[in-house]
Amino acid sequence: MPAAPLLDILTPLGCRVRCTASWWQQVATLKHPVMAGQLAEVERTLADPDEVRRSRRDAKCYSSTADSGRAGCAWSRASKAATDSSSPRTRRTRSR
Repeated sequence: MPAAPLLDILTPLGCRVRCTASWWQQVATLKHPVMAGQLAEVERTLADPDEVRRSRRDAKCYSSTADSGRAGCAWSRASKAATDSSSPRTRRTRSR
């Protein structure tokens, strides 16, 4: 049985981002220690980003950015069904 998600967010592009507690532990301690204690900011950034960019190397990867807070960027990987190759690489989600 898969572990229950610690984070389960639907992004403005319609992609569902899930993260288990064990994966977040690895991210916040081994991969990106600066993110420790920033889960709420990551959730806000994914749910309501200022801008979303598609990766140049992987069309299924997106970067969501927010101007406020320490966790200004969060990466997510879209499923094949959620990837639209005709969409622009950058999309502003709020007017500035």
